[in-house]
Amino acid sequence: FDTRQDNIATPVLDANGNPVLRPDGSGVYAARDGVRSRGFELEVAGRVTDDVQLSFGWTYFSMQDSAGDDVRSFLPRTLVRLFGTWQPRQWVPDLTLGAGFNWQSGTSSTIASPSGAYTLRQGGFGQLSLMARYQFTPQVSAQFNANNVLDKKFFVLDEFDNTYYGAPANYAVSLRMTY
Repeated sequence: FDTRQDNIATPVLDANGNPVLRPDGSGVYAARDGVRSRGFELEVAGRVTDDVQLSFGWTYFSMQDSAGDDVRSFLPRTLVRLFGTWQPRQWVPDLTLGAGFNWQSGTSSTIASPSGAYTLRQGGFGQLSLMARYQFTPQVSAQFNANNVLDKKFFVLDEFDNTYYGAPANYAVSLRMTY
């Protein structure tokens, strides 16, 4: 893909690279023209054997203004996703087990505060997820999902200083019934 945009809101920076702040500590934004995003997205999915399904996705992009400066560095430039399921039909015919791994490249965001500004940098990281589903009948199944199994601590960054920790390890059980 190759996208060109004008009028993109970006933080106004002073001569030292710090965001210009209003008296209340919030940032000042201005429109930036000539922003170009380009990259690729690849996804492959399919059944490897009768009992194993795999999917793989890879996304890469760059986003720069007309001067070649990075724009929106809080967005990861590379994402890789791998997920697979296995049905051990020979042992437990109605069970499906799955595992996935998501990885993203490093990001950064300039955080503004009344006492000054600093750049928060986060290196690339991965998260592991697991699932198990049992099909009791054609109409009834139960599923267990575990996300961020290794409890990786990470930030969710954005350009508006809404930086917060991402979801810790979490689990869910669901019962599905169809008519």
